[in-house]
Amino acid sequence: MSDSSSPAPVPGRDPLPRRTTPTWEMELLISGATVFSLLQVPRLMDQVYYALVPRLDAVYQPVATMPYLYLMTACLALILTFLLHLCVRGYWVALVGLVSVYPRGVDWDSLPWGPAFVKALRRHTPPPEDIIERYDNRASQVFGFGMGLAYLALGIALMVILVIALVVAMHELSGRRLGVNALLLGCMTLFFAPYLLLYTIDSRLRARPARFPRLTGWLDCFFDRLLRFRFLHGTNYPLLLFSAHAGGHRGSIALASVLLVLIGVAAIRLDGADPLRHLDGSDLFRAEAGDGRTLDPRRYADQRARLDNLRPSIHIPSERIEGDWLRLFIPLRPSHDSDALRRLCPQLADPDAATPDAVLDCMPQRFRLWLDDVPVSAPTFDYAHDPIQGLRGVVAMLDVRTLAPGRHVLKLEDGDAPDAAAPPSSDDTKTEQESAVLRIPFWR
Repeated sequence: MSDSSSPAPVPGRDPLPRRTTPTWEMELLISGATVFSLLQVPRLMDQVYYALVPRLDAVYQPVATMPYLYLMTACLALILTFLLHLCVRGYWVALVGLVSVYPRGVDWDSLPWGPAFVKALRRHTPPPEDIIERYDNRASQVFGFGMGLAYLALGIALMVILVIALVVAMHELSGRRLGVNALLLGCMTLFFAPYLLLYTIDSRLRARPARFPRLTGWLDCFFDRLLRFRFLHGTNYPLLLFSAHAGGHRGSIALASVLLVLIGVAAIRLDGADPLRHLDGSDLFRAEAGDGRTLDPRRYADQRARLDNLRPSIHIPSERIEGDWLRLFIPLRPSHDSDALRRLCPQLADPDAATPDAVLDCMPQRFRLWLDDVPVSAPTFDYAHDPIQGLRGVVAMLDVRTLAPGRHVLKLEDGDAPDAAAPPSSDDTKTEQESAVLRIPFWR
């Protein structure tokens, strides 16, 4: 009698191995259908992040970054899972196909290698059925682990969002007297400390639960109530299966390691740090962005749209300027620039005196401009919006009609920085006072 649980063989085609994972077709369908669309999600998340966070008060920007990191971690986990799963499952498909073409397996006698090597190779090469089953299982393990990790990151993000909402509410209700960082630290401690403490105690009692029956009962009651909130305890069934069969602590360490690596990758993407130096042998050609000798694509509007990093930045239209006027856009940071303007122009501390014209009249003190080390006298600023992200900023239209054809440098100094009023340095040595200086080269 035939096994009713195995699929009926298709005439003219070898059947799949009997122990093939029954979800392999669905796994391939999900991976193939979503991997390419998921590759677009990080940039969409960046666009939302850089469109919203720069508009927030400075005290809220760090806490608003935390949900972004965990949501990006979940997205990266799914992308990595689907890509790795496609590779492993593709290798499995290749094995199944080749075994179907060559059902007798490897013809060891026809190999052109020495007998000792072939003999050792035969000892270390499992039967084709075992290899096929191994990679079939690996593909399902990768798929399940990645999905479980993504759901874990989403659960953490949800919890972080709830904590941040509570912190913001307490900060506003206290009249902003309670600091956001202190509140965030306190709420995180309140949420995590009891759980970690009781989890550690429970682990210590694992070998002898009968010795402290009352404490064991309290722990059982606590964890029973905790598990009613699925996103709080950080477990889901795919991760339970993986941790249980990957060696307990070893599986937990692997899970934590992968999660930390993905969070680190998300943080590096957010920071937009430069690539590692000294690895490509270009140590002789190092230059700092904004030093006037580097064409930074963030500083030119016609190049910014192609960047992966959407961090708001000061920019001009292009490397080559057409016409008589140079348009300089400076994005405004709500708290940083507001505080600096009030320090430079104390009259702006009075709400009645802080009219739009008064604020714009103070901008030349906030942003000091130079063309080829010649100060721009009384530049006029107007409010504007970045067309890429819609962020508010100011625009200064600089008259460049008298500039000769060739290379020029636009210099911007932070008027609120220490020693910002000092004359510009003529040498190329980067001093401490020039850390708040930006130079943008351009050509006419």
